[in-house]
Amino acid sequence: MLDYLDVGQIIALSRSCKTLNPLWQTSITTKVNINHFLGRYFTFPDAFRAVQAKVGALIIEGTHGTNGVRKKDR
Repeated sequence: MLDYLDVGQIIALSRSCKTLNPLWQTSITTKVNINHFLGRYFTFPDAFRAVQAKVGALIIEGTHGTNGVRKKDR
């Protein structure tokens, strides 16, 4: 069932009762995996993330669901 829900829906569902409360913690770690996301664009996502950290770049959501890499302001 969780495969059909987005992050916000999972959090809302987990708030509906105590039994489901820990649901978001366990499902978010698999649902929101940056290496899985970056793996669609980079052969070695860990290497990209290392360079990203070195230059201070952030991945941000753009318009229409597109993502981009921008250098963060210091």
